[in-house]
Amino acid sequence: MTASSFVTWEAVPLTCKSSPLSTSWITTKLTAKFRISYRIAGLNPTVIEEATTGTGDQCGGSFVDRAFFKWLERRLGTKDFMEIFGCRSEDVPHTSLEKRAARLLQDFILEAKSGFSGTETNYLRLPAPLCAIEEDTTRGICDGDIMITP
Repeated sequence: MTASSFVTWEAVPLTCKSSPLSTSWITTKLTAKFRISYRIAGLNPTVIEEATTGTGDQCGGSFVDRAFFKWLERRLGTKDFMEIFGCRSEDVPHTSLEKRAARLLQDFILEAKSGFSGTETNYLRLPAPLCAIEEDTTRGICDGDIMITP
Protein backbone atom coordinates (compact mmCIF):
# COMPACT_ATOMS: atom_id res chain seq x y z
CA MET A 1 0.00 0.00 0.00
CA THR A 2 1.34 3.43 -0.86
CA ALA A 3 0.59 6.86 0.48
CA SER A 4 -1.24 7.66 -2.75
CA SER A 5 -3.77 4.91 -2.01
CA PHE A 6 -5.03 6.61 1.17
CA VAL A 7 -8.56 7.94 1.35
CA THR A 8 -8.70 11.63 2.23
CA TRP A 9 -11.40 12.59 4.71
CA GLU A 10 -12.59 16.09 5.33
CA ALA A 11 -12.29 16.68 9.05
CA VAL A 12 -13.69 19.41 11.26
CA PRO A 13 -11.04 20.71 13.70
CA LEU A 14 -12.21 20.72 17.30
CA THR A 15 -9.10 22.07 18.97
CA CYS A 16 -5.61 23.03 17.94
CA LYS A 17 -2.84 23.77 20.39
CA SER A 18 0.94 23.76 20.61
CA SER A 19 2.89 22.08 23.36
CA PRO A 20 5.92 23.65 25.06
CA LEU A 21 8.08 21.43 22.85
CA SER A 22 6.70 23.14 19.71
CA THR A 23 4.88 19.99 18.69
CA SER A 24 1.46 20.71 17.26
CA TRP A 25 -1.53 18.60 18.17
CA ILE A 26 -4.73 18.57 16.17
CA THR A 27 -7.89 16.88 17.40
CA THR A 28 -10.39 16.24 14.68
CA LYS A 29 -13.91 14.96 14.58
CA LEU A 30 -14.42 12.75 11.53
CA THR A 31 -18.06 11.88 12.09
CA ALA A 32 -20.59 12.24 14.86
CA LYS A 33 -19.49 8.82 16.17
CA PHE A 34 -15.73 8.84 15.59
CA ARG A 35 -13.04 11.00 17.17
CA ILE A 36 -9.30 10.71 16.76
CA SER A 37 -6.25 12.84 17.61
CA TYR A 38 -3.28 13.42 15.34
CA ARG A 39 0.14 14.88 16.03
CA ILE A 40 2.18 16.80 13.48
CA ALA A 41 5.52 15.01 13.75
CA GLY A 42 7.37 16.86 11.02
CA LEU A 43 7.01 19.72 8.60
CA ASN A 44 9.50 18.96 5.84
CA PRO A 45 8.23 16.57 4.67
CA THR A 46 4.86 16.83 6.41
CA VAL A 47 4.36 13.86 8.74
CA ILE A 48 1.10 13.39 10.64
CA GLU A 49 0.88 10.59 13.20
CA GLU A 50 -2.03 9.15 15.13
CA ALA A 51 -1.57 10.44 18.68
CA THR A 52 -4.19 8.23 20.34
CA THR A 53 -6.24 5.23 19.39
CA GLY A 54 -9.42 6.32 17.66
CA THR A 55 -12.77 5.80 19.33
CA GLY A 56 -16.06 5.01 17.67
CA ASP A 57 -16.95 3.35 14.39
CA GLN A 58 -14.30 1.97 12.04
CA CYS A 59 -15.59 4.11 9.16
CA GLY A 60 -13.41 3.13 6.17
CA GLY A 61 -11.31 0.57 8.04
CA SER A 62 -13.15 -2.41 6.60
CA PHE A 63 -12.09 -1.30 3.10
CA VAL A 64 -8.46 -1.50 4.22
CA ASP A 65 -9.12 -5.01 5.57
CA ARG A 66 -10.64 -6.04 2.20
CA ALA A 67 -7.60 -4.64 0.37
CA PHE A 68 -5.38 -6.66 2.73
CA PHE A 69 -7.28 -9.86 1.85
CA LYS A 70 -6.81 -9.21 -1.88
CA TRP A 71 -3.12 -8.42 -1.39
CA LEU A 72 -2.64 -11.54 0.73
CA GLU A 73 -4.30 -13.77 -1.86
CA ARG A 74 -2.07 -12.34 -4.61
CA ARG A 75 1.04 -12.76 -2.41
CA LEU A 76 0.29 -16.28 -1.12
CA GLY A 77 -1.53 -17.60 -4.16
CA THR A 78 -5.16 -18.69 -4.20
CA LYS A 79 -4.50 -22.24 -2.93
CA ASP A 80 -2.67 -21.12 0.21
CA PHE A 81 -5.05 -18.20 0.82
CA MET A 82 -7.98 -20.63 0.72
CA GLU A 83 -6.10 -22.87 3.17
CA ILE A 84 -6.44 -20.05 5.73
CA PHE A 85 -9.74 -18.39 4.80
CA GLY A 86 -11.65 -21.26 3.17
CA CYS A 87 -12.63 -19.09 0.18
CA ARG A 88 -11.34 -16.50 -2.29
CA SER A 89 -10.60 -12.98 -1.00
CA GLU A 90 -13.70 -11.49 -2.63
CA ASP A 91 -15.87 -14.08 -0.85
CA VAL A 92 -14.52 -13.56 2.70
CA PRO A 93 -17.58 -12.93 4.91
CA HIS A 94 -18.05 -9.50 6.45
CA THR A 95 -19.32 -10.75 9.78
CA SER A 96 -17.42 -13.81 10.99
CA LEU A 97 -14.13 -15.46 10.12
CA GLU A 98 -12.68 -18.89 10.75
CA LYS A 99 -10.38 -18.79 13.81
CA ARG A 100 -7.06 -18.82 11.91
CA ALA A 101 -8.26 -16.11 9.52
CA ALA A 102 -9.58 -13.96 12.39
CA ARG A 103 -6.25 -14.21 14.22
CA LEU A 104 -4.32 -13.22 11.08
CA LEU A 105 -6.64 -10.24 10.51
CA GLN A 106 -6.28 -9.17 14.15
CA ASP A 107 -2.48 -9.37 13.84
CA PHE A 108 -2.65 -7.27 10.66
CA ILE A 109 -4.77 -4.62 12.40
CA LEU A 110 -2.49 -4.44 15.46
CA GLU A 111 0.88 -4.77 13.71
CA ALA A 112 0.50 -3.06 10.34
CA LYS A 113 -2.76 -1.17 9.93
CA SER A 114 -2.95 0.75 13.23
CA GLY A 115 0.52 2.22 13.06
CA PHE A 116 0.91 2.35 9.28
CA SER A 117 3.47 4.95 8.23
CA GLY A 118 4.19 3.94 4.65
CA THR A 119 7.89 3.63 5.48
CA GLU A 120 8.15 0.62 7.83
CA THR A 121 8.26 -3.07 7.02
CA ASN A 122 5.90 -5.26 9.07
CA TYR A 123 5.86 -9.03 9.57
CA LEU A 124 2.82 -11.20 10.23
CA ARG A 125 2.97 -14.77 11.51
CA LEU A 126 1.18 -17.09 9.12
CA PRO A 127 -1.10 -19.76 10.61
CA ALA A 128 -0.39 -23.49 10.26
CA PRO A 129 0.52 -25.11 7.95
CA LEU A 130 1.98 -22.04 6.22
CA CYS A 131 4.02 -21.07 9.30
CA ALA A 132 6.21 -24.07 8.48
CA ILE A 133 7.55 -22.32 5.36
CA GLU A 134 11.11 -21.39 6.25
CA GLU A 135 11.93 -19.28 3.22
CA ASP A 136 10.11 -18.27 0.06
CA THR A 137 11.59 -14.98 -1.16
CA THR A 138 9.20 -14.71 -4.13
CA ARG A 139 6.26 -14.50 -1.70
CA GLY A 140 8.12 -12.56 1.02
CA ILE A 141 7.97 -15.39 3.57
CA CYS A 142 10.80 -15.97 6.04
CA ASP A 143 10.61 -18.27 9.09
CA GLY A 144 6.83 -18.54 8.77
CA ASP A 145 6.31 -14.76 8.68
CA ILE A 146 5.03 -12.82 5.68
CA MET A 147 6.61 -9.44 5.05
CA ILE A 148 4.51 -6.34 4.35
CA THR A 149 6.70 -3.74 2.69
CA PRO A 150 5.97 -0.08 1.93
